Amino acid sequence: MQRFQTVIDFIRPVIFLTTAMVVQMFFSVNVNAVSSETPNVIILFIDDMGYDDIHPFGDTHDATPNLDRMVFEDTSNPSKPSSLTSQPPKLRAFVPL
Repeated sequence: MQRFQTVIDFIRPVIFLTTAMVVQMFFSVNVNAVSSETPNVIILFIDDMGYDDIHPFGDTHDATPNLDRMVFEDTSNPSKPSSLTSQPPKLRAFVPL
């Protein structure tokens, strides 16, 4: 493996790759392509939330009607391992509790 002799030997490929990614990003965006059908996907990551912090699980202090509705319509069992591993649930040995 090649070792970098100076700092500029390291920075030059980094600048080249960054520039190439920015140029590619500008050419890949199609502003006129607007889908008439928007996806119905919500990814909600909450840090430091306990199990009983929303009404369906026992909280009596706060009203969370939208989160309550999401709890009853949720398919969250396979979603967390899928989002962490980037693989469909059937490829992982995931068994819901």
